[in-house]
Amino acid sequence: MSFNFLCFADIIDVVRGEFKLKIKKFVYVGLIVVLVGFLWFYRDSFAGTTEPGSQEDPLVTKSYVDSKISQVQGAPQNLDIVYLKKFQSLILNAGTEVIVRTGKSSIIAGPDGLSDVTSGQDLKNGVTVPLNHLLITPRSDGRGIKAISDTVIVMVRGKYTIK
Repeated sequence: MSFNFLCFADIIDVVRGEFKLKIKKFVYVGLIVVLVGFLWFYRDSFAGTTEPGSQEDPLVTKSYVDSKISQVQGAPQNLDIVYLKKFQSLILNAGTEVIVRTGKSSIIAGPDGLSDVTSGQDLKNGVTVPLNHLLITPRSDGRGIKAISDTVIVMVRGKYTIK
C-alpha cells in the first residue's frame, strides 16, 4: 500500500534523518517561488505609475492648463452688432465672419466672392445677401457687403472697417 506523500522508502529515510533534509529543500524552494511570485505581482501592479512631479508626470498649475487650452481652441471673440446706413460698406479682413440679420445688402467682392457657409456656395459681386446666413471672407482684399436698404443690422466676428 502506498501513500501519495510518503512512501515506505521515505519512512525509512526518516529513520536515518535524511527525510528532514528533503523537507528543508521543499520549504526553501517553496519560499523562493512565493517570493518571486510576490515580486512579480508587485512589479506588475505598479508598472504604469510614475513619480508625481517627475519628467513623466510634471506638476502644473490650473492657470497654465487654462492658457494652453485657450491657445488650442483660440480665444473666443464676441460678435459685434454693426448698424449700416444706406450705401455704407462693411469691408472685411481675412477670416472675418458676418451674418446679416435685417435689411437688404449686396456683396462687394472680386471674381471669387464671399463664402456662404450656410448654403455652401460662393456669393459673387452684386448678389443680394441672404438673411441669417454665415458668410466668411477668405482674404483681406476689399471684400465685404454694401447696405441697400435704409438700415442693415449685421453681426460681425473679426476685423472690419466701415466706409
